[in-house]
Amino acid sequence: AEDLEAYIPGRMKGEEVTGLSVALIRENRIVWNRGYGVSNSLTGAMIDTNTVFYVASLGKAVAGYLALKQFAKEALSIDEPLALYDQGVWLPNSSDHQNITLRHLLTHTSGLSNFLRDQKKELKFQPGERFSYSGVGFMYLQEILQQISGGSLDALAKQEAFNPFEMKNSWYG
Repeated sequence: AEDLEAYIPGRMKGEEVTGLSVALIRENRIVWNRGYGVSNSLTGAMIDTNTVFYVASLGKAVAGYLALKQFAKEALSIDEPLALYDQGVWLPNSSDHQNITLRHLLTHTSGLSNFLRDQKKELKFQPGERFSYSGVGFMYLQEILQQISGGSLDALAKQEAFNPFEMKNSWYG
């Protein structure tokens, strides 16, 4: 902790990071935590150990975990087309779109874009052809997980991840 206290402020300045929070966990318990910097550069609100952070794309790791939990329960396949589980019309009805699998979404090889306002959901390439980071792919994964679970992504995350790991201040907004 002392080393972190000395290291973090200088590193934040060097990397132009305005704020962060750090926790050290030992044997499933927080043994030290501290907030550094500001959460809002306009108001100057300081970060403390209770500051809530918007984690953006880090939510993809949780969604991936939730998908793999569904796979472990045999409610979802990694290599079968997700169209088998899709009860709606979230993707266009084309043979290329209908071939997208969970593996494609988790490895960012679906061909879907990263442009979150892509209403047409056109493919940039054939599923599995190559890597291209895809936020839209994870929006599709959210839709599939919600259809399988019958509830929201947040409810599924609470049941399968947040509550079991005692993540009391975590949620999908």
